[in-house]
Amino acid sequence: MDFINRCSRHYIALNNTCAGTPAPAQAQDRPPLRIVVGFPPGGSADTLARLVGDALREDFSPVTVENKPGAGGRIALAFVKAARPDGQIVIVLPSGPMMLFPHAYKKLDYDPVKDFTPVSLIARFQFGVVSSPTSQVKNMVEMTAKVRTDPAGATYGSPWLGTLPHFMGVLLEQSAGIQLTQIPFQAGGPANTALLGRHIGYKFDVVSETA
Repeated sequence: MDFINRCSRHYIALNNTCAGTPAPAQAQDRPPLRIVVGFPPGGSADTLARLVGDALREDFSPVTVENKPGAGGRIALAFVKAARPDGQIVIVLPSGPMMLFPHAYKKLDYDPVKDFTPVSLIARFQFGVVSSPTSQVKNMVEMTAKVRTDPAGATYGSPWLGTLPHFMGVLLEQSAGIQLTQIPFQAGGPANTALLGRHIGYKFDVVSETA
């Protein structure tokens, strides 16, 4: 859990390594800026990207946010990697695809060190666990007890395989000696819908995706 607290709950903006960090332009000659998000509209990453975009409108024009959800951000990363390295395209995403995916997947379509350059840490998030309306679980002790007596309902949603919420479920399994079944989603929103619809028992995610 210390690893999670130290470095894996951050959202980081990155750009193509050939481009370098986009430099502010003169007001009379502002270049465009594309901010790519690897998750659907309305989530934490999307909200952050739009806030960053609003703050950069004095230096870039226009500023557009493009959502390319899927595979925990890998689709968006592949898109940005293939884009022209002109310093006018960046990506906003959790640190998981850069820090965790290289250890979770045997093969990736990108190299987090060679293909991208870190630009800025822009936010930190708290994570949590929520349960379905029918579980009547109010804390982790009750959750682990419930999982042991109801293995069929021991399913949890996360924003894709290899993401931090996925590993949070794995850590809970190991520390509590229980067995959970992970159900991957494109983002927290679809997982919320499944949770409210009683299709999954629990969800691991950032608090802002649930509150």
